[in-house]
Amino acid sequence: DGVGTANFLGTMLSNDKPLITESNLIMRFGKGTEQIKGTGLIDGGEAEFSLGRNEDNSWNVEGMAQVLDLRPFRRNKGVSTGSSLFFDFTADQFVVDDTITLSGQLTGKRDQDGVGTANFLGTMLSNDKPLITESNLIMRFGKGTEQIKGTGLIGGGEVEFSFDGQVDASPEVEIVSGNAGRVLSGLGVTDAVRGGKMRLKNTFNGSDFKSYDTKIDLEKFRVVEAPRALRAFSFLSLVGLYSLVEGDGTAFRKGQAILETRGPEVKIVKVRASGDAVGVTMLGRYNRISKKVDVSGNLVPVNQISNFLGELPILGGLIAGTDKSGVFVTQFKVTGTSDNLKTMLDPVTSVAPGVLRDLFSPNWLNREEERLFGNEKPNTNQPQ
Repeated sequence: DGVGTANFLGTMLSNDKPLITESNLIMRFGKGTEQIKGTGLIDGGEAEFSLGRNEDNSWNVEGMAQVLDLRPFRRNKGVSTGSSLFFDFTADQFVVDDTITLSGQLTGKRDQDGVGTANFLGTMLSNDKPLITESNLIMRFGKGTEQIKGTGLIGGGEVEFSFDGQVDASPEVEIVSGNAGRVLSGLGVTDAVRGGKMRLKNTFNGSDFKSYDTKIDLEKFRVVEAPRALRAFSFLSLVGLYSLVEGDGTAFRKGQAILETRGPEVKIVKVRASGDAVGVTMLGRYNRISKKVDVSGNLVPVNQISNFLGELPILGGLIAGTDKSGVFVTQFKVTGTSDNLKTMLDPVTSVAPGVLRDLFSPNWLNREEERLFGNEKPNTNQPQ
């Protein structure tokens, strides 16, 4: 009847490239069915799997492996090219691309045109470092589109995560969390923020994911280990100002950061924050390899600003006070390396309300922008 079994010892190839080496496979065939089960090495790691072709020419694949390269499946290449595929994999390492790997369970299907969906449970890693743990992600891929949406933990903080990659558009990643401090620490952005709500969006420029623009919006957060510029105000004995450098840190209602990353170089296009006690704005540069820092900014104790000022867009919120005699303002620079910072301060001065339109220095900060960025024009109009 043409039904049979076979045992194979050796190497299985796909498109003339080794797929499974040192394999020990049991094969069953006949009556429109083909099945292969066995063990072997995939990319040098031990694997156990089963592969079956159904009467409708679709494939079922199940397996456990130390390492499994997903790139042929994403590109609709390999043993099941042009056929529908149902899969259930568990692996210590799924290779997604040169940067992203997964560790956990991946189940799903892919149709004969290469369009598919998958559900992943486990850890997503970037450059071999955990990015999202305890994740539950839905993935859609094929025909020039890759999308990922789901939940997980970054730095121990719960997040909603999404990735949107289109052939004719720049890939985007968005992360939303109710624990900004933990997430920003987990991403390696900063460990000085506590609590707060956060929305972070990365827009990538190019396929290597090394150049990207970042916009971070924060609400109701605190900053601990405040910059030394804040300490310049401590002797003024202003109401609530000691909280800037002691205890729970500085409370802010709103904050925003706009960054441009090009390889190791990070351009701090704009950082601003406002709270009941203090407002700050700054810009500068940071090199992630040399750790060199060059940042300039202004710092203002908000409770000294007059009521009639109303809304200051540079702070992104309403800043009001009761004392109409003037406001104390400090201009600061932070240079050196992240391991050995040097802070330079202009003397604390009292600025009359009539000149507060220059409080955040369309003169001084514009000069600093020219010094730091030259003729480059930072993009302050990041995607919303």
